[in-house]
Amino acid sequence: MIDDPLTVGPEPNSTIVGRAQGIYGLADQNEDALLMTLNFVFTTGKYKGSTLSIML
Repeated sequence: MIDDPLTVGPEPNSTIVGRAQGIYGLADQNEDALLMTLNFVFTTGKYKGSTLSIML
């Protein structure tokens, strides 16, 4: 499970602009396999109220 702050930059004191939420799973019998769904939910700033969804 993923539920992390979404920040402007990588610094620990960087401004929070939303949340990064989703799930991921790994499997390996013969080849590596990855499933990831990730949603960026913007709560402040220019993109407030917007979301971006990514599925790998």
